[in-house]
Amino acid sequence: MSGAVTMLIGTAILTSSTTLAQLYVGRIVTGIGNGFNSSSIPVYQSETCGGKIRGTLVCLNSTVTIFGLAYWLDYGMSFVDGPAQWRLPIGFQAVFALCLLLQGMVLPDSPRWLIAHGHKEEGARVIAMLEDRDSVDHPDVVRVAQEIEASLALESAGDRRPLRAKTIVDDLVRGSITLLHLGRCTSFHRYEARSVRRDRDGFFPETHSLELEEIDAIFEKGGMTGGVWGSPGGRTVTRRHNASKFEE
Repeated sequence: MSGAVTMLIGTAILTSSTTLAQLYVGRIVTGIGNGFNSSSIPVYQSETCGGKIRGTLVCLNSTVTIFGLAYWLDYGMSFVDGPAQWRLPIGFQAVFALCLLLQGMVLPDSPRWLIAHGHKEEGARVIAMLEDRDSVDHPDVVRVAQEIEASLALESAGDRRPLRAKTIVDDLVRGSITLLHLGRCTSFHRYEARSVRRDRDGFFPETHSLELEEIDAIFEKGGMTGGVWGSPGGRTVTRRHNASKFEE
């Protein structure tokens, strides 16, 4: 909910902008809120969904984001004159933040979070609701609660080294290198000299910058979403087409 509220504040700043500095501030605030959502929503989904659909829902988070990059609203508003041409596309993101905020008001807390903070009874009630059981004493509810407690105990028994500057720097460097390699291996990378291609390619230069005329871009965005497959064992995986593409 804090991420949705932050995004609403940032969107209000962006939509009402009259100076470049205000746009910068609004974008930073909105980005912080989006970071809250991008990091907390997949965790919440993984902790409240069953194993058969958990992977699908977590992958849909990125898939919906990619589909949102179709820029259809931007394209439609390109035919409109006046401030609404850019204010409406920027302000439209508040609709999704508001929907997220309203859902957060009625959705239960994560049972893992509740149990980790000592609210075991409430956590058991949430588990019973998620498992569609009538009683917190049901064997399935007890089993899930015990699994959560066991995993929390295992985490608390881990290595808790004191933070040192060298340790932090080393971890950041290793993590950055790992993310770089993962990104190169699982994502599509495009290089386009847009200032040149915009006037050179496509029937309509104003739409080419949105990649609305590039057939290869359609396949790329489709490939990035990946195929979500459920295995017989209940584990869900995502198959992604890996490729790198460079264009002059």
